[in-house]
Amino acid sequence: MKRLFLLISFGGLLPWSKAIAAENPWWGHFGYRYVSGIDYTHSHDTHPDDRWLQNGNLPGSAGTTHVSEAHVVQFGLGRDFSLPQNFVAWSSLDLGVGVNMDKRQNANDPRPPATGAFVFSWPLWLADVGLGVGYNLGRVRVGAEARGGGLLILSGYDRYSSLDVQAAKWQWTYGLGPTVSVRVSDRIDLEGRALFGNVSSVTFSLAIHF
Repeated sequence: MKRLFLLISFGGLLPWSKAIAAENPWWGHFGYRYVSGIDYTHSHDTHPDDRWLQNGNLPGSAGTTHVSEAHVVQFGLGRDFSLPQNFVAWSSLDLGVGVNMDKRQNANDPRPPATGAFVFSWPLWLADVGLGVGYNLGRVRVGAEARGGGLLILSGYDRYSSLDVQAAKWQWTYGLGPTVSVRVSDRIDLEGRALFGNVSSVTFSLAIHF
């Protein structure tokens, strides 16, 4: 039988197996991230096929869109590195898909929405890497993590349910903050983390060790 490393932690939490964690250092996770503090504004010219609209030949005539937050479905891959005295370090790569966009009808389009032209900005892709260190308290791990990467924001036209991308911009993201995870079985963790930097974010995810 594998030797268990026993530790009595706060609240009488059950011990977890250090041996199992060492044998399964790789993990994948899936979850949700809310990103706030984004400051992105795009001024839209009128689409060439809609230049007949009022002031359609003037720069910015279609209006502006703004992205201040992103709701991201996120997945990633990481690895733990055991350290002495129940400390642990880890690194991870996360990728995410944004599910929200700022879409509005052209400022110079008086037609009903069913036949009108729209402009949009969409925080589509989030990619970042992280390095962290933590301490295992029974089934609970507390720590801190630094992450850095980028958020890809697309802007363009939405005409008759067809997206026409006119601009793509990466916004750098970086931050540092606390993390906590709870081991619910030998290979499954529930995770939460907050990051504070040029943007802020909160992440909740499920991690599976393999």
